[in-house]
Amino acid sequence: MPLPLRHLSRKKAALAAVAAAVTLTGVVAGTTALARSQGASATSTADTSPALSTAAKTSTPPVDAHRATATSHHAHHAHRAHRAHHPQRRTPTRAHAAVAHTRGIHHPAHPAARTRSAQAAITPAATATSPLAGGPWGVYRGPWDGVYPAYTSATGAAKTALAKVALQPRVIWFASNQSTSQVGTNIRNYISGVQAGKPSTLVQLALFRIFPGSDGGEGGRNHPLTAAEQTAYKAWMNSAATAIGNTRAAVVLEPDLALLAPPNMSGAEQTADPAVRESLVKWAAQRLSALPHTTVYLDCGDSDWLSVTKCVNLLSASGIQYARGFALGATHYSPVGDNITYGAQLAGALATAGYPGKHFVIDTADNGRGFTWLYWHAHQGRLGSDFDNAAPCNSVTDTLCDTLGVPPTATTWGDPRLGLSATQDAQAKSLVDGYLWFGRPWLDRQASPFDLKRTLAVARSTPYQ
Repeated sequence: MPLPLRHLSRKKAALAAVAAAVTLTGVVAGTTALARSQGASATSTADTSPALSTAAKTSTPPVDAHRATATSHHAHHAHRAHRAHHPQRRTPTRAHAAVAHTRGIHHPAHPAARTRSAQAAITPAATATSPLAGGPWGVYRGPWDGVYPAYTSATGAAKTALAKVALQPRVIWFASNQSTSQVGTNIRNYISGVQAGKPSTLVQLALFRIFPGSDGGEGGRNHPLTAAEQTAYKAWMNSAATAIGNTRAAVVLEPDLALLAPPNMSGAEQTADPAVRESLVKWAAQRLSALPHTTVYLDCGDSDWLSVTKCVNLLSASGIQYARGFALGATHYSPVGDNITYGAQLAGALATAGYPGKHFVIDTADNGRGFTWLYWHAHQGRLGSDFDNAAPCNSVTDTLCDTLGVPPTATTWGDPRLGLSATQDAQAKSLVDGYLWFGRPWLDRQASPFDLKRTLAVARSTPYQ
């Protein structure tokens, strides 16, 4: 299966897809045996390998302020290479051609209630308001993103460092480089490996399909979707939803959905038909949220990207009424505190707009020493000219650079290392369902292929493990 690569590279066009043919060799519900000071209500089965044993804030959560610079942040996102986010062989299958004949896929009725014993086996006893808490989080131990194979072949200090990524619950991406038939099979195999026969284990995945293409990227966002492509989108999402089925799952729906919002700067590239794509995402949000044990979070960029007003409009048009809430931080490095403040403002604005009770998740894979887009833009001499490949930290004491953040957890409050204010800590406890790793600093340009040197750098410099 082609591993769904996140938002293709932002400044280079048409990067080559990964060419290595691989097979899913399995994943396991597990977590690192490395000593870790942070507690979490979400737990995992420890890996038994014998070899294993705050973010500085430079700005407050914004509203398009950084768009006043000469370089458009929105344009930056628009120039990503079209690659599938998967480490397997690139499959040039035309997904929409294969399903163009499919018409009128209807939203199915909610699955019939399971027996009480079967339900209990899947849904752990609630220990918090977050649906992500109260049970183990599965760890992916397959080859798709390159992390686990590198870990298993490493020795000594390199193995210890790579364990900080390989043995953490990571969100795996599924994108349009997989055909409709492939995505269902791939997701079923992924679930089977991650859960390893334990249905209470949480499976985490991102579905990235609103920009169709065999490369799994955003290259076609400047042309309207055809009727066949719109039909193919529903068929693909229906296949994914059917594969997820009764699984206990957390879904980040359409990372980079924020590209559908009006650009922050005049003249920046716009997605050709945002209303059409929003309606499709809305359909997908309803379809996925009807699954009995699936929790859906719609992407809405980052605290340093869209204004709250733009995000409310985007989410309202994209089915936020069906979803548990929204996801922040997939493509940026903003500090956790910034996204908590912004997310709380957004949740409040959504309530005012008629969508109360929304929660959110924050990506913490790459904001261990978080910084904003505006800070990067002003310090490219130190951080590099490529936002997607911002320079990793050189040491644990380095600041304002790219490194692993707080490990994935449903315990989002009470960690002094995050440097949260009392207000932010309270907001995190009441509104943030979890810190997830759906960003991927271990991949080149956060997309593909696996970058061993970069992975070792972000692992060795993190202050959280």
